[in-house]
Amino acid sequence: MLKIVSGSVEDVKAELKIILSNLKKRVSAIKKEYRGRQMPVSKQREIQELEQFQRIFKVSVMLPVEVEGIVINYKAYEDMLKKLKGQWVQLKVDSQKLTLTYESGKLELYDLRPLLTSIKQFPRAVIEK
Repeated sequence: MLKIVSGSVEDVKAELKIILSNLKKRVSAIKKEYRGRQMPVSKQREIQELEQFQRIFKVSVMLPVEVEGIVINYKAYEDMLKKLKGQWVQLKVDSQKLTLTYESGKLELYDLRPLLTSIKQFPRAVIEK
């Protein structure tokens, strides 16, 4: 199982909130710029991408934590463990993902570091034996 051993969960949540707030401001600025006139397709796509990022990385569903050099969504990991209570579970980390293998399947949590480049410090977790 994973255990957070260093870093502050609250600090990374605060940084994530700032990132999401800045994205929201960017979306608002684009919409304001084109208010009352036709918005180019490229700007519409940019807004869609920014809004999708905001939905995926909401603080209520995302807690980025570093494990053996990759950054995963610790909340997704915890949620899956709750569902698997009492089942056999094995963790394996490779260069791009953490694989959680259990009795009836597996969950792969991919490295989020390329998407979260502006976060300075992630809490660090280790795999407990």
